[in-house]
Amino acid sequence: MNLLNFLNIKASSNFEILKAATVKNKLDEFLSSQMNEMGLVNWNKNYQWSSDFNEFGVKHVLEYISGKGISGTFQWGNVFNFIPESRNSKKNLNNKMQLQLFERTQGWHESFETELRSEKYSVSHWNEYFFNKSLPLIFKSEKERITDWFISNKNVEQNIETALRQIRKGGAYEINSPNQKFILAFLYAKNGDLNLAENTLYQYYNPLIKLDDEVKSEFENMEKQLNEMK
Repeated sequence: MNLLNFLNIKASSNFEILKAATVKNKLDEFLSSQMNEMGLVNWNKNYQWSSDFNEFGVKHVLEYISGKGISGTFQWGNVFNFIPESRNSKKNLNNKMQLQLFERTQGWHESFETELRSEKYSVSHWNEYFFNKSLPLIFKSEKERITDWFISNKNVEQNIETALRQIRKGGAYEINSPNQKFILAFLYAKNGDLNLAENTLYQYYNPLIKLDDEVKSEFENMEKQLNEMK
């Protein structure tokens, strides 16, 4: 394709932004068979593929994030059947699960942490040509990381290590919601270390309570649920 044709596609694409239904269908065509190979056999028809809960109460989820209609990217992680939603977690909408411990693309981290806009994590929705071109590039660049993440985060101990690593690294991980300390508290409790679980939950909620005393009631509720995991 010569430069003139390329620019014509780019210019005309302003009138051809893909509709959500088209994006979902194309994602299904491209991703579902590959997700099945990873054990993520459930597609909710709304940007998420997931496994069933395993013996440790862990569900793997890959999610496509559609950003304002013109681009999208991936994030992937776990949902736990023993961890409740925190106040700061977004409510589940449109049959979508709220990821609890998760990872984003390397390009997204680079864009956030260096304040330099990177296209390495973004799938274009401008038109069918750009979508078909960028989707395989972005996914294939992250496929090994996604596969390794799911392999390395199957049980409670592995997820504890991941949460601790994200806390130590900081940077873009600091904006994850829910916060890793909240997740870590319940992981510790599930692993039988209730004292460490209670201390971690307190470390998470104490600064929030200082800002808003009403958060104290939520902390007490979460502490009760933590203790019920004995």
